Amino acid sequence: MNIRLFKAKMILSGDDGVSIAKVIGVSPQRHSMKLNGTQGAEYRQSEIKKLIAYWHLTPQEVFDIFFAENDSITQGDTKCKTTDS
Repeated sequence: MNIRLFKAKMILSGDDGVSIAKVIGVSPQRHSMKLNGTQGAEYRQSEIKKLIAYWHLTPQEVFDIFFAENDSITQGDTKCKTTDS
């Protein structure tokens, strides 16, 4: 999961953890656990479907946020890659 893209989508949509928790039907604490992958928490298919509808996500956005692997900005990666001109 690409946490940065998820958080960017939240910010651009004017959402926060509490509002997203309401959308997917979980407590804010549980949503935080899912977002951060703590205690094995993951988004369920039904929760992803709710976010797709709520944010009007394209198939590419769904893949990039929830399913992309080996991404330089995925969960647990704290490195910031920059390019110098």
